[in-house]
Amino acid sequence: MSEGYVYTQGDITIEPYNYVQITKLKLIRELNEHAKLYISGIISDEYVDNFVEAAGAEETIKVSVKDDEMNITVLFEGIVTKVGIKAKNNVRTMEIEALSKTFLMDIKKNSGTFQNENLTYEDVFNQKNRGYSNIYMVAHIIHR
Repeated sequence: MSEGYVYTQGDITIEPYNYVQITKLKLIRELNEHAKLYISGIISDEYVDNFVEAAGAEETIKVSVKDDEMNITVLFEGIVTKVGIKAKNNVRTMEIEALSKTFLMDIKKNSGTFQNENLTYEDVFNQKNRGYSNIYMVAHIIHR
């Protein structure tokens, strides 16, 4: 990415949703909490029925950005927890709330103890991740 590159709405991809215009995008990451996504924007009338039908259990959402060198960075990948569509003056707005996939780890508990003092946090995370499919913990604070 070039120094000083400024992202625009055209650089943001929200999968599987197709917003005409994003009016609000908020991503919250806090220590010991699931990452949260709030997004709101204008959608085309032709997609309204598809979005409503797709809003089932464990519907996933992925937010990515593309830089000026076409490098794609995933900012968020998670489970949709709430979808709402509003209509005002013939303009349809869709609001989505989502939690990171680590939310699924709360549903299927996987506990254990670790006695080996030589294990690193990364080793512990890797062992815990083996107990889940399609979900993993990532340690952002581990220094190598």
